[in-house]
Amino acid sequence: SVHPHHKNISTTLFTSVESVNFKNACGLIILASRQRTLLSDLKESVLIAKQFHNEVATKTKQPPLFMTISFLDGIFGFSGAPLQNPMSGGYAGLSKTAKQEWPAMICRAIDVNDADEKPEFLAQMIATEILASHINSPVELGLQKNRRVLLQLEKTPFPVSESTLSNADVFVFTGGAKGVTAECAIALAKTTPATILLLGRSKLLEEPEWLTGVTQPARMKALLAEHMKNESPTPARIEEVYRHITSSREIQKTLNTIEKEGATVRYFSVDVTNETAI
Repeated sequence: SVHPHHKNISTTLFTSVESVNFKNACGLIILASRQRTLLSDLKESVLIAKQFHNEVATKTKQPPLFMTISFLDGIFGFSGAPLQNPMSGGYAGLSKTAKQEWPAMICRAIDVNDADEKPEFLAQMIATEILASHINSPVELGLQKNRRVLLQLEKTPFPVSESTLSNADVFVFTGGAKGVTAECAIALAKTTPATILLLGRSKLLEEPEWLTGVTQPARMKALLAEHMKNESPTPARIEEVYRHITSSREIQKTLNTIEKEGATVRYFSVDVTNETAI
């Protein structure tokens, strides 16, 4: 599956997030526009990536592939040349974040230098990377004429300065209490035990006592089916409740970790795009 519109290379065009069907899919490839990328394109891509993960990642024996492809300069904008579509660099950030959030998936960001290259040659280069991808493939890879380019981090001294933060400060984190957001909040709590407010869409549910200490997915689902038998739940409904519980556990673990660092923390289930709710 390929999104968004890319007349020369794409095989499937999506008109909206709601039209995406990942049944029998084993990978998702998002191609940036070669002309102009809008902020709305990046936002839609995030939603599609999350939907792909939720529907596919836990149902395949082999790790699924998630790949974004941008057309900057074949080296993620580091060539120094003027960029025609700098906003498309956001796709690489999506892939890198996905790799941190979903380590069991093959996540890759490919940047292609398409200057003076025919679409057929570009498609061949990209197809080669798709077929060669595996769980240990480098996340970021640049493709230039007749060569592949890898980015390498270099250690540089971090400027030391005195922190102006204090325990009386209040910090608001959007993005929930899981994944990267949670790690950032925990790191802050370790340095400054202030007040931390975490905002996310996921609900923090109170876990039933009969699930306390149960961690095996199969056992949890069996217990859910047993205690929900009066509802005649479908497998999909049991899976939904299971995901809500595991999500709440992850949120609660974050809250407990922050509190252990001496900070004050509260979690609010809220849609940050809802001004009234905020």
